[in-house]
Amino acid sequence: MDPALLKLMHETEDSWWYRGRISIVCSALRRARIEKRTTALDLGAGYGGMCALLKKYADSVDAFEPDREAMQELARRGYRHIYADVTQALTEKHDIVGLFDVLEHIEDDEDMLVRLRDSLTENGVLVLTVPSYQWLWSAHDERNRHFRRYRARELRRKLVESGFEVRVISYWNAVLFPVAALARLCGVAGESGLSPGGLVNTILLQLIRFEAFVTRIVSLPFGLSLIAVAVKKK
Repeated sequence: MDPALLKLMHETEDSWWYRGRISIVCSALRRARIEKRTTALDLGAGYGGMCALLKKYADSVDAFEPDREAMQELARRGYRHIYADVTQALTEKHDIVGLFDVLEHIEDDEDMLVRLRDSLTENGVLVLTVPSYQWLWSAHDERNRHFRRYRARELRRKLVESGFEVRVISYWNAVLFPVAALARLCGVAGESGLSPGGLVNTILLQLIRFEAFVTRIVSLPFGLSLIAVAVKKK
């Protein structure tokens, strides 16, 4: 990811999107009946905005993040080990691996999914979020150095073929889908919408939290992003 955009994500951790994503991930893990484990790996951790969530599901949390400035913040936030090399990070076995808007940055995503499966302990858990729908491709994706966007069926297939049992897969950010889709098709990237501030930020956060409540029971049929929870097959 572009370091400037990585820093922007850090600066907007209090935004409706960032906090809403945490709510969505929590709901998906609860629906998948994932209990607390021993170790977790935050792969592509950025500045560590997902650390508090992962600590609810693991006694200790490690991170892979190549950005030097971000690594300093990760150490402050309490990650146990911080890896700058992805191969070294995946050599260690973990009970949970989280990729939060990371897989789309990896050119050979299917090879990475196999590597992730091999790095997990028996019955290990993979939780990930990705952007949805290739037809929504825009300058936003190019600036973020994405290789693709996903449909739920495609993501499920890749997970199953890589040796995972999919427990939960759902679209999210459905409430803003019509407006955001129109903006993307018109070439508007959307980063400015991450932190609208004030009342608008509060309203958007509540809408996403309502989606999170719904996804505890059923998967949403569309949205700007996808959430998936999968367990390593024996």
